[in-house]
Amino acid sequence: MIAQWPLVIASVCLAWGAGLFASLCAASLAGRAPRARIGAWVVAVILLLAGALGFMLRTSHWDRLFNSFAHLASPITQELICLVIVIALALVYLVAYRRSEGEVPAPVSAAGIAGAALLVVTVGRSAIVPATTPALGQVMAVVAACGAAFALGPMSFELVAGITDRQSRKTALGAFSAIGGGVGALTTAGYLAYLQAARSAAVVGTGRGVEFGVDPTRPQASIATKASLLPFGGECLPLAIAAIGCAVLAFAFALAACRKGVRPALVAMALVLAVVSFTLLLVVFFMTGTAGAGAAAF
Repeated sequence: MIAQWPLVIASVCLAWGAGLFASLCAASLAGRAPRARIGAWVVAVILLLAGALGFMLRTSHWDRLFNSFAHLASPITQELICLVIVIALALVYLVAYRRSEGEVPAPVSAAGIAGAALLVVTVGRSAIVPATTPALGQVMAVVAACGAAFALGPMSFELVAGITDRQSRKTALGAFSAIGGGVGALTTAGYLAYLQAARSAAVVGTGRGVEFGVDPTRPQASIATKASLLPFGGECLPLAIAAIGCAVLAFAFALAACRKGVRPALVAMALVLAVVSFTLLLVVFFMTGTAGAGAAAF
């Protein structure tokens, strides 16, 4: 398989935007970082719109976009519905912010967190094929998406807070950016380990001694070995190692920023590494054919 870049871009931007919007709503509930809220809102909406663009690109037929609503049980349909809901909640948040002069009512913030969480769950589910993937594979995909959102959201909010309120040395969300970085590192390593074990079992479980295979989506491509099906094998090996390494480094930078106060340089480095880690995770996910051919063997 090959990396499906429109789907990678959509998944990264939607998980990132949802995580940032949830962090914004959490900060509003806690009464933290009032100067960073508008900036965080703008960045979150931009990410959500970028994710929506990637979502449309993945459908290949823009004129048939609304046909997705015909099958409400589809993860893609649920992702689109949750995206619309979160964008609507973001607009409600802005109106409430303007009317209350910065103090957003708690129900609005709570609804924003719930909507963002649902969107992240659908992002994880829409990247796979539920009809051919067992329950554990679906759960692990959702966990990986939630871990990425938990890392990217607080880190992004900390960066915005560090830029908009340079006089403050306190973190905007306490230790959540460091905790999110740790969770992101664990879910990245855990999901890659799961893929390795599941794909290895699938290859061995065929009982036919298959050493080579052909990607049905690329019939003219060269014959590939079974190592290309494994995250820690073939050309995916350096990408998988880099994904884990970037996640661990992101946690280290986030932890350093948390201990030393809001330092935009440290937080920015942690955020960049977390984005790269999640992107590489998705690339490995698709390159191993997990989302399509061979997923039934999980």
